[in-house]
Amino acid sequence: MHEIKINDLRSFAKAGNSTVKLDSYYHYEIAKIKKDGIYVSGGTIFIDGRRTELKTQVPFYEIYKHIDTIKQGRVLLAERRAGKLIGTWKYEQMIGEMD
Repeated sequence: MHEIKINDLRSFAKAGNSTVKLDSYYHYEIAKIKKDGIYVSGGTIFIDGRRTELKTQVPFYEIYKHIDTIKQGRVLLAERRAGKLIGTWKYEQMIGEMD
């Protein structure tokens, strides 16, 4: 099994449509992976009378330990097992196709 590293998170961002489910520290929130970090919801604010959702960018190295699962679309690519972020068989299959 392949352990997911920070560089792998960056490759998920390049592929697009990738999300992470975070642990209890972030209230089990689902956040979007982008090339410069993971965007976590910061609540809602009002600007010029319109309701807007505030997103906070958190660097990969800060949030890595709080990631429980990684999905690309509806496909589960990685999950945390015994404290490590491990790629699923679908992730292994995806890597094999890239080589």
